Amino acid sequence: MFRAVVAYYDGNTLKSFVGEVYGTISKEERGKGGFRYDPIFIPEVYNIPHLLKILY
Repeated sequence: MFRAVVAYYDGNTLKSFVGEVYGTISKEERGKGGFRYDPIFIPEVYNIPHLLKILY
């Protein structure tokens, strides 16, 4: 699972967001670009938009 956490504070309100994607780690790099983990992290197909499916 990959988890990302983002927090934002505008001086009055604190907001935080958590996102999770389940998947596996590849033994070989796949795809191009993205963050440093993108070429080795393979999301479970049913959890990602169709546009991202073509990258894997």
